Amino acid sequence: DGSLISAINRTRTSSGARLLGYELLHPLVDRERIENRLGWIERFMNSRAELDRVRSILSSSSDLERLSAKASMRKLTPRDILAIADTSVSFFSLVAENDEYLALADDFSESFDDLLSFSSDALKAVSRDCTNASNAGTIILPGYDEELDSERNLMESGSAMLDEYIERIKEETGIQTMKAGENRILGAYI
Repeated sequence: DGSLISAINRTRTSSGARLLGYELLHPLVDRERIENRLGWIERFMNSRAELDRVRSILSSSSDLERLSAKASMRKLTPRDILAIADTSVSFFSLVAENDEYLALADDFSESFDDLLSFSSDALKAVSRDCTNASNAGTIILPGYDEELDSERNLMESGSAMLDEYIERIKEETGIQTMKAGENRILGAYI
């Protein structure tokens, strides 16, 4: 479209494109911050391998700004939760190889432990096969929560358990015509 941003935009993420647009509209005026930014540019200009590594990691990350907006509105889906966790893992893998990136995260470095804990829990709990929140019983992975696993077991084997119970009652009482049924009002009945 002939604009400055379209000419220089080589970002890999939508949040990167937004940040570039913001930075163009709000240029730095503080000398120290300008020199800091130029230092980062120089690092990347001097190490193409590091630039490629960072770009690769960022290109597989999700838009945390938009996901946090969805979270604040309580509209996250299971896939969104996994996207937050995966992006957090990407960030920590970026930092693991070069801790200089921590300086860029000063604003939220106090919440690293919470972010790590959330990411770990989400990756252990949420199924990647779940396509949406309305698939009852498919969001949380088996083995994550004993009580949930027990409830699932009841749902899956409830009729077999009821049949076993009826057979036991028939033997105890001698009533061989006993049957079980179910309806929406009472549930299961004998």
